[in-house]
Amino acid sequence: MGKTGKQNHEVKNIICGIIVCTALGGFTALAEEPAEYSLQQMVVTATRYEKADLDTPASTTVITQKELKEKGYNTVFEAIEHTPGASAYAYATGGEGYGGMYARINLRGFDKGTLVLVNGMPVNLKNYNSIISAIPVSAVDHIEIVRGSNAVMYGTQAIGGVINIITKTTQSGKPSASISGELGNYNSHYEAGITTDRLVLGVRKEYMDSFPYMNKLFSQSTDRKYKDKETRDSAFMSYRLTDELTLNYAYSQLNSHFKAYKYDGTTGGWTKLSKNYFYKDDQQTGSLIYRNQSGLRSAVSYTADKFRAHGGSDSSTDEHSYTWDTQKEWNVGAGNDVLIGGFTMGKEYFRQNSGDHTGSFSRNSYAPYLSYTKNWNQRFSTILGARANFVEKNTYDASQRISLPQIQTLYKIRDNLSWYINVGKAFQMPDTGSPFYGTRVSHAVKLNPEKSWNYETGMKYDDGMQSLKLAVFHMNVKNMFKWVKEDTVIADGDPNTYIQINADRFKNTGIEAVYGRRINDAWSWNVSATWADPKSKEDGSSWSQETAKQQYTAGLNYHKGKWTADLDLLALAEQPMSNYTRTGKSASSAGEDHRIDNRYDINFTARCQVTPQDSISAGFYNILNRKNPVNIYEYYELPFNFRIGYSHNF
Repeated sequence: MGKTGKQNHEVKNIICGIIVCTALGGFTALAEEPAEYSLQQMVVTATRYEKADLDTPASTTVITQKELKEKGYNTVFEAIEHTPGASAYAYATGGEGYGGMYARINLRGFDKGTLVLVNGMPVNLKNYNSIISAIPVSAVDHIEIVRGSNAVMYGTQAIGGVINIITKTTQSGKPSASISGELGNYNSHYEAGITTDRLVLGVRKEYMDSFPYMNKLFSQSTDRKYKDKETRDSAFMSYRLTDELTLNYAYSQLNSHFKAYKYDGTTGGWTKLSKNYFYKDDQQTGSLIYRNQSGLRSAVSYTADKFRAHGGSDSSTDEHSYTWDTQKEWNVGAGNDVLIGGFTMGKEYFRQNSGDHTGSFSRNSYAPYLSYTKNWNQRFSTILGARANFVEKNTYDASQRISLPQIQTLYKIRDNLSWYINVGKAFQMPDTGSPFYGTRVSHAVKLNPEKSWNYETGMKYDDGMQSLKLAVFHMNVKNMFKWVKEDTVIADGDPNTYIQINADRFKNTGIEAVYGRRINDAWSWNVSATWADPKSKEDGSSWSQETAKQQYTAGLNYHKGKWTADLDLLALAEQPMSNYTRTGKSASSAGEDHRIDNRYDINFTARCQVTPQDSISAGFYNILNRKNPVNIYEYYELPFNFRIGYSHNF
C-alpha cells in the first residue's frame, strides 16, 4: 500500500474508533431533553426570512454560541473550517495570512467564491473573506453557513455559498459584565465586556508566540519561514439606538513579524537571515440596521482594510466597500405565502500606494431582487427567485448586466423528514486589486464575469433525538479568470505586460452527509463526511485537483452539572498536489510529483463552572502534534498547543 493509501486508511481507522466508542455509549438511558443537533432551530440566511432548518431548501449548518464556547475556538475562522464542505486556505492556525497573502474560507472547493456577511451585510474585500478574523469569537451569537449558490439573494461572490456571522444583541434585565483570559504556550488573550438593555461592548488583547518552522523544508535551497511574535487588538460594539435601529461595529489591528532564513553551510542549518518583514493590518466593519414589525429591513454597511508593511517590504494598500440594502417582506396568498422584494447598491474601492504601479480603482453596482415562496399545501412548497445585477463601466471592466434565476422546492415526506431541490445561477467580478497585479497590466481585454450553475438535492431528518442531512451537488463554473502575458493573446502585445482573460473552468460534484445524536442527558456525538471532486482546467490542459477530495469531522460532547467536555476530529484526505516538487522546485515548471500530506486535527476542551460567576477551562489542540499542511505551499498549522482559561461574570 502506497503512502496515500496508508493515510486514507488511517483516516478511516480514527473515525471508526470515535464512532464505535461513542456508539457504545448510546445504550445508556435515553435523553428527555431536546437534541442539540435539532433541525428545528431557525435560520434566516438561506431565504432572507426566518424558517426552521428542516423547512429550508438548502444545505445549511448553524454554529451556536454554545458550540463556539464549548469547543474553545480562538477565531471564527477556526470554527468555520471544521464544518462540512469548508476548506481553509491559510498560512498558519486560525486563519492567519502571510503579509499581503490573505487567508480565506472556501465552500465546496471554489477559491474566492464564498461570500461572508456580518449581520446580513457583505464584508468581502478583493473577493477575499479574510476579514472574518476581525470579529472576536466572544462577539458572535451564532454563525449560519449556507452551501451552494446564493447569488440571487446576495449578489456577487456567492458561488460556493454564504457565511453569515450574526453578532450578539442587547438583553433585557439587569446589566452584566465579564472578564476572561487564557494563557497558552502559543496563544494567550485577555478580554472584557459589558451588556445592558442598549449596549454590548467588548475589547480583546491577543498575544501570539513565535513559530520558527512555518513551512516544509524540501531542500537546502528552500527558505525557512519564521513567524515572530504577534499581537492583535480587537473591539466590538452593538448599540440599540431605538427599538428599530441598531448600530454595530468591529475593529481589529494585527501587528505581525515574519522572517525568512536561508541555509548556511557554515552552521549546517537555516540560520542566514534573508528577509525581515513587519506588517500592520487594520480591519473594521460596521453597519446601521433598521428593522420594523411590518417586514421592512434597511441597512448600510462599511468595511475597510488598511495594510502597511515595512522592513523588507514597503507594500501599502487601502481598500473599502459601502453597501446599502433594503428589503420588504409581505405575507400574501391568505397569509400562507411570502414575497420578498429588495434593492442593493454597492461600491468597492482599492488603492495601491507602493511599488512601481500605484493608483486607485473603484467599482459601482446595483441590483433589484425578488423571491416568492409558494406553499401549495402543508407538504409542498416552491421558492422562485430572480436578481438583475448591474455593474457600471469603469477603467478595467465593461458594463455588465447579469440575470440570476433560482428555483427551490421542498417536500415534507413526514413532519420530521423533508426532501429539497435547489438550482441557481451565480457570478463573480474580478477582484478590485486586478489593475495592480503587476508593474504593467493591460486593459485591452474586457472580462466577462465568472458564471456558475449550481445544482443540489438533499434530505433532512430530525426525530428530536437525532438528525441527519444528506446533500448531492454539482457546480459548473465557466469564464474563470486567468493571468497571461499580453503577447500570447494580442497581436504585437507586450511580452512584459500581464493581462487577465476568461480561460479557465471549475467543476465539483460531491456528497455531504451530517449526522448528530444525543445519547442521554449528558452525552452527544456527531459525524460528517464529504466526498467531492473539486477540479479546475485551463484551455488546452487537463483537469487538476483544487482542494481535498475527502473531509471528515467527528465530535463527542459531554455536559452534566458543572462540567463540559468536547473532543473533536477534523480529517482531510486525498489532498491536492503540492506547489513544489520533493526537491523544492516549482511544480508548474518541473512537474508535480506529490500530494500535500493528509491533515488530522484532534482537539480536546473542558470547562468547569466552579460558581455561578466563575469558570475555568482548558484546551488542547493538534494533540497528535502533526505537521499538518494548511495550503499547497505546505505551510504548517501550529504544533501541539494548549490554553488554560478563567472567566468571571459580574
